Amino acid sequence: MAGAATPQENNSGCWVIAIIAGLILSVSYCSKKKDTASDAVASMAVAAPVDAAGEPVIEPLSPSAITAGFEHFGKVGKAAVEGGAKIYSINCYASLAKTFSWATLDRCGGFDQAAVRTADLDTSYFAEDELEYFGSESAAERYLGVGTTAGLSGDESDTRLAALQKASADRRLPKRANAAAAPAAETIAEAAPDSPVMDEYTAEDELIGE
Repeated sequence: MAGAATPQENNSGCWVIAIIAGLILSVSYCSKKKDTASDAVASMAVAAPVDAAGEPVIEPLSPSAITAGFEHFGKVGKAAVEGGAKIYSINCYASLAKTFSWATLDRCGGFDQAAVRTADLDTSYFAEDELEYFGSESAAERYLGVGTTAGLSGDESDTRLAALQKASADRRLPKRANAAAAPAAETIAEAAPDSPVMDEYTAEDELIGE
């Protein structure tokens, strides 16, 4: 039986974790096929918004989206699915090719920065392939590549990345899960046998707690 909830808790947090777990579990079947996806993120095509003159509409860095990325990193950790952080990140960025928004880019970037900081503190937290994926240079390349494709100049991309990294450095890292991550296939059968199949993390799948 689960421990008693504190007075402030409600079931919404559990639903959020369940949704994230279902997403990670469903796409983990295809994760091996997506190993090259992270390399392609920086050069993928995105349909960024433009104004009447056809110029890209650039929105400022979103602190709330960065915070959401950190929160999602914590919830993915609680789901304790093997490779879950990398799967989330790949699908977060992949969603930008379908429905682009600057806030979503900042959320993906914030999630990655939380993972980068975690890896720097404890290399045993991630598997070897995740450590490479969440290296600081790899995370920067993903964010810079999509930002440039969406309309930022090289200097603007560098400035936005620096601001993202500074804002991320000021945020508290989510508490890391103590339990070892369960293999995805094993967890599907035990925890989410009827979870819907979702091939990518889309803008409609917002999981930010109110």
